[in-house]
Amino acid sequence: MLRWLAHMVGSTLLFGGEDPAAGDPWYHEEISRGAALDAGFGLTAADDVAWHTDYVDSYLYNPYWWATGGIPRLKASLAGKPLLKNLHFDDLFAPGQVLTMWRRYTSGTLAGLAWAWRADDVGAARNVVGAGLHALQDFYSHSNWVDDETRRTRTFLEVPVAERAAMPLWTGSYELPDHLGLKPHGKPAPWCGALSSISGVMDIVCHPASPLSDGPVCRAYRACRDSAEARPEHILGVPIPAGVYYLAPPGIALDSTWQAEIGVQVRGLTDISGKDLFKAATDLARSTSSQWLELLGARMTSLGAGEFWDQVRTATLPAADRERQFEEFHRFPYGFAAVGPYPPPVNEQADEWYLRVRLVTGRDPGAGTDSDIVVHAGGRSDVLDYMPRDHPLLAYNDFESGDDQAYYLGPYSSLPPFLEIENRSASVGDVFVALGTSFVRAVQSAVESVAAFLFNLIGGPADLVGNTKMVWTPARLAALADNVTTAFTLQIDGRAEGRYRVYGDIRRERRTVQAGRPWSDYVVRLNSLFCVKESEWDRGTSGDEPFLLALLVNQAPGQVHRMRTGAFNDVDTGESRTIGHTFPTVRVPDEYGYLTLPVQVLESDDESAADRDRALAEFADGIAVGAAQERERFITTLGRAVAADWQLARAEVFAFTRGTTVTAGTAYDRTLDRWVRGGQRVRLDLQLTNPVQVDVGLAVTGPQVTTIDVAALASQARWVGAELTDTLGNTRNEQVLPFDGSDGDARGFVRLGPLALEDGRTTTSLWTHPMWVANGTIKGWHPDTRLPAHARFEALVGFRSGAFFTDGARFMVFEHHSLPGGGRVWNPVVDVHKGYTGSLLQIAADLSHLAGKDVGIELRVDAGPSSAQDWAVWVDPRVVGT
Repeated sequence: MLRWLAHMVGSTLLFGGEDPAAGDPWYHEEISRGAALDAGFGLTAADDVAWHTDYVDSYLYNPYWWATGGIPRLKASLAGKPLLKNLHFDDLFAPGQVLTMWRRYTSGTLAGLAWAWRADDVGAARNVVGAGLHALQDFYSHSNWVDDETRRTRTFLEVPVAERAAMPLWTGSYELPDHLGLKPHGKPAPWCGALSSISGVMDIVCHPASPLSDGPVCRAYRACRDSAEARPEHILGVPIPAGVYYLAPPGIALDSTWQAEIGVQVRGLTDISGKDLFKAATDLARSTSSQWLELLGARMTSLGAGEFWDQVRTATLPAADRERQFEEFHRFPYGFAAVGPYPPPVNEQADEWYLRVRLVTGRDPGAGTDSDIVVHAGGRSDVLDYMPRDHPLLAYNDFESGDDQAYYLGPYSSLPPFLEIENRSASVGDVFVALGTSFVRAVQSAVESVAAFLFNLIGGPADLVGNTKMVWTPARLAALADNVTTAFTLQIDGRAEGRYRVYGDIRRERRTVQAGRPWSDYVVRLNSLFCVKESEWDRGTSGDEPFLLALLVNQAPGQVHRMRTGAFNDVDTGESRTIGHTFPTVRVPDEYGYLTLPVQVLESDDESAADRDRALAEFADGIAVGAAQERERFITTLGRAVAADWQLARAEVFAFTRGTTVTAGTAYDRTLDRWVRGGQRVRLDLQLTNPVQVDVGLAVTGPQVTTIDVAALASQARWVGAELTDTLGNTRNEQVLPFDGSDGDARGFVRLGPLALEDGRTTTSLWTHPMWVANGTIKGWHPDTRLPAHARFEALVGFRSGAFFTDGARFMVFEHHSLPGGGRVWNPVVDVHKGYTGSLLQIAADLSHLAGKDVGIELRVDAGPSSAQDWAVWVDPRVVGT
């Protein structure tokens, strides 16, 4: 029965099984068992490796498996999610990224095997091997490898290195938004009858503070619970198995024969059926698994670890050892292959270093701490916290008395000579900072993140007019007089999609005291919608048909009140429509309470009222996630201010590289039994003792890439700051800007150098700011350069650290080239809007049709209604090709 439950979800995801209940068969297990037997594994050992291969999915995606192990298994699964999600060959949109992950998975597995050999841990070795097999098998299901008929009978390992490097390989989008990728993976999940049987677990897993709350399983669970929509029974004409919910849009995955019938259509293939394409993918996965296991055996023998490898292939272990590798926090061997930025940069430094840091907390009275424990090494700092923002039922305190945890850190450009472990306790000021500005930022991030969903729901970006928010800080609320109505106006500027104003008011109705602290009751109303300018698209018709979604978020108690209007008919420029909505009264603490009012205006198309309700539900869920996570962060910060002292009993550091040659060994291993007071640091000097070195064996030094470093050309570019006059990029008041000018120049500026970024790292970046006016812009025209074959523009975009109050910016890339008969043309190739989210956004554009041409790249950043803090950065802007 447990087997049936535990696989019901996993079988619908990532090379699972045909039948959601019976498997028949479980493909990852079948492929891995057969390959292991081919490689000389005994039956029991082959079963272990097959189990580890398959259960990567169960620990990552399967609530039935979590339910059978209770809260401890659920905590371990959620703690492992950041690593486990990197083991599926998803979200790789450039050939260099695909080749990098082949190297990473193989070299990481060898590093893990070297560690397991030194630790004499056969069970850990099988976990490492199973995790690597899972990723390599997924490659054939999730990539475009089998789209080419000539590759359907050749494994990746059978193709010469130079030929691999020239292949335009990519994989489908899964964890990243679909609109950033080339084609989506597809997202099946279990449906209502199955999920309702474990509703207790699902209520915890899908709590807004859970890291899985926005995943496909939780979206399906909410849809069931709220009866928001019917389960689709067919996708692209393919019947969906009973008990399975398939989230739009359809994807390329070949994880089962029925998914392959969808995948073959999404891939645009007409020369093969889904069933035959699925067989080609599974055959390649089986052959590759056998070849890869032989490769690992040969490398272990070359290290002098042949006897240990024989134990990996033949020893019998207790059944419980399988689960320990995923559920005991000092193990997690799969991290050797999974650690590191994902998706990887195309030009990743192959010989970067990583550290596996194991820390044991003492057992004396008061040995544990609620403080943040931070590791400083090699110019970077990492907070050691597996689940920093989770629901209280799921919270995992990493450093309680007797705790034993391992963490994977990196990358580092070289082996750090030492690391420092800091016991970072919080001050009272930290508590209030955590409560305030981060909450507002989280709401803004959530507003932007749900916009992508609305694009898919209603039919395209043109239908989303825009979003904005009103924030009442404690100081702003304190300024409101008692029983006096104060008006406010929200501006929504969708440019070509239309411009609107929303009029409303707020009133403090009463004051009260709770638990000795002052609180106030407020009433917020939305009164009317005014069309400043109708959309350009619909100007030829009788008018626009906008509708509005709004939420009132009360931060302190975590309340979210929602509303939507119907579609307003025939709204022309200069016309108003009555909203007339009063939100429920909210009670806010005077000293630290925030009210936030996010609003989105959309242009009605052919969607139904149910579609609008679904949009509102997704909008509210997205805000609730951000608000709840920041609320939990505040509670965590408060805990850091007490119980600060910590007893560090033991520390172990294992260092390794994952290049074409693996270097690995113990860098520190010592019993310390030392008290670390709040604010103190402990220094561990690192030195490799008797390291191992082994050639990975893929014979891949990375793709033979030609790189045009756009940042290096920036000093030769012509940079201009100006004010936009329309959505087409026309400007006025153009001002030529110096390169590396002053960052206080009101005309705008461009600089190149090390910069602290919103994701917490410091790296060389191209720092640009549009002219400091509403709708300001900055443009940089770079000199023409001849593009190589398979040319592709790539960059990371975002903001400098501290740009909390930007309203976001539009990042655009254009290519300019001359025509054979004379004249010049330019075309947009990237157009994205990004807010300050705490992470950078990867952008890419295919320029392969311009191979051999002299092409100039234009980088452009547009401000919105406000240019304040639009400190836009471009990290590693480049054109790559072969």
